[in-house]
Amino acid sequence: MKRIAWLLALGVVVGGCAPKAETPEEETARIQRESNVAKTAIEEANKAFTTHFNLGHGDIAAQSYTPDAVLALVNSPVVSGRENIAKAISGMGEKPQLVLTTAAVTANGPLAVERGTYAITLTMPSGPATESGTYLVHWHRVDGKWLIAEDIGTSEKPMPMPPPPPAPKK
Repeated sequence: MKRIAWLLALGVVVGGCAPKAETPEEETARIQRESNVAKTAIEEANKAFTTHFNLGHGDIAAQSYTPDAVLALVNSPVVSGRENIAKAISGMGEKPQLVLTTAAVTANGPLAVERGTYAITLTMPSGPATESGTYLVHWHRVDGKWLIAEDIGTSEKPMPMPPPPPAPKK
């Protein structure tokens, strides 16, 4: 009987130490603080990424991704895994010039979502090719470092129009 009373008393003490649930206002304030800190870190990570991307250092730029990351860019097949992402970056031609601009970051614990715009110029045999659009990146904080888990880009260019239908035969 003493053992049951001791266990009940221990349960009351341990239960009394449980953290208090956040109010909606506290949660909003915490997420805003976490988002501000994450945005600063993610913008720094983007600077390092674009530096290596623009130098053609695909292997180094790909270190910004988790080992099982997914890259989905407009008019391209989905690329999975850091090694394949490194190859895709390295295969983007001579002297790529990428500019990323973060519009917003929302973070909650070890997860964050970044929304922004990009502009890229690739040097092709036929001359420079430019593209611009928006992106959405899902980040994971791993061992204190923000890494890209999913990277999705869209184009601002309209889809090409299909050719007109053939004229009716008379």
